[in-house]
Amino acid sequence: MGKKKPGSLESQYCCYVGESYKNPKFPKNSQKTSSFAYIELFFRVIIKQMNTFYSAYFIILGLLELFPDISTTKWWETFLPLLIVFLLEYGVQAKGLYNSQKSNRKDDKRLYSITRDHDESKKPSKSIQPGDLIEICDQ
Repeated sequence: MGKKKPGSLESQYCCYVGESYKNPKFPKNSQKTSSFAYIELFFRVIIKQMNTFYSAYFIILGLLELFPDISTTKWWETFLPLLIVFLLEYGVQAKGLYNSQKSNRKDDKRLYSITRDHDESKKPSKSIQPGDLIEICDQ
């Protein structure tokens, strides 16, 4: 076996319209978001909150208040506002992530009119393959 020439059809991916059996296997057309996204969101919110001035201010004050000789109040009284801001920000971001997941699930269940191998049918987006003709109607 020799090297494939750059201009040959073997080195290019082809998508056949009307002859889907000739097309290579592609992954399913679906959108997935795991619970790992919420954990990743947690750390992104922490990093975002750490980069703001007021959060850094409360963190420094909270750390200084851990030393009883310097402190005039309890350490949790300084960390409490920071915790409330963090939880509110995480709640807003998590709700947005949940709404996008819900929208993705709704879109995955929607039926589309497609033509595959000269046969018209209605199929969900997961079943759409390269080479399918999708009928789009604005009504």
